[in-house]
Amino acid sequence: MKKIAAAAAGLGLLAFAADDVDAAAGRLLTVLVSSGLAWGLAAYLAATLIQVVLPLAVLARLAHVQRLWRSWPLLLIATIATATVSALLWQVLRDAANRFG
Repeated sequence: MKKIAAAAAGLGLLAFAADDVDAAAGRLLTVLVSSGLAWGLAAYLAATLIQVVLPLAVLARLAHVQRLWRSWPLLLIATIATATVSALLWQVLRDAANRFG
């Protein structure tokens, strides 16, 4: 997950740095990192990170507030199962949108 966040952050920083590079290298860098493809990739990477981290963060918060630590293994299994199903359904939705859109 740290690699995903680092890649998205690096892409964002390169997009802003591209404005300061001169000549052909600057134009090439601008095309590569300031395009819709680059920002779409950054958004995809951020969404992937959120799909993994958010369910675990919610689980940890609920376990702490509700004092559910004895139930932690069962809650973790349920969170992993629902996060996996959610990710698969989002992928099906993306595939359907690409096919019909």
